Amino acid sequence: MKRSLTLPKRNKLLLSAVALFIPTGLWAIHPKSAGPESFEIRFKLPPPKVLTPEEELATFKIAPGFHAELVAAEPMVESPVAVAWDRKGRMFVCEMRGYMHDVEGAGEDQPTGRVVMLEDTNGDGKMDKRTVFADGLLMPRALMCVNGGLIVSEPPNLWFMKDTDGDGLADVKESLDASYGTAGGQPEHMANSPTWMLDNWIYSANHSKRYRLKDGKLIDEVTGLRGQWGMAQDDFGRQFYNSNSDFLRSNLIPESL
Repeated sequence: MKRSLTLPKRNKLLLSAVALFIPTGLWAIHPKSAGPESFEIRFKLPPPKVLTPEEELATFKIAPGFHAELVAAEPMVESPVAVAWDRKGRMFVCEMRGYMHDVEGAGEDQPTGRVVMLEDTNGDGKMDKRTVFADGLLMPRALMCVNGGLIVSEPPNLWFMKDTDGDGLADVKESLDASYGTAGGQPEHMANSPTWMLDNWIYSANHSKRYRLKDGKLIDEVTGLRGQWGMAQDDFGRQFYNSNSDFLRSNLIPESL
């Protein structure tokens, strides 16, 4: 007996859509299909005005009851992507100086990144002293103050850096994890934003491990993946993060329960 297989109409449509999508997707990522080689700009807009830090500050829209103050600006800081404060009020800034110098990403394979330490020496609330804490880093992207030093992300390493002699320069550099992102990968999709949460674990965006300091050592365990960029928590320890598709997501109930 011969039997014929008849797909429901919905499945037929699904298969047709998949068949149509595959070649279209392949064409879309082909470097020669990026667009016309020559084109006319019909709307010639003037370049935006470069604002001073004070002018830029005046454009901020602040929630009632809050205000913003200028802490540091160029040349005190350059290409900042992450900031952390230690218990002494010093401001550590991760400078990703190699990112996107042009549309081809030229220079991203050069170790031009830095971590700098900014200090307010006269108590006026503005940073007036800059010290290069760590130099020669390749596309660093995250940092967090912990245990008298800093956790610094330089894919694929998560480093612990510390100044032990008080000169402001990191003389300790230990790898805590050699799988915190990948070397030479797409910068927009690397682990970032290590954040110490109320459950005493350090979580990161776009990373499936969490870390805890125990007996002076950082231990880790596998956890769920959280968003792509940035981590935060509220007063109850609920985690907040986002992705390129969502402005904000939250773990209302910890997945570890």
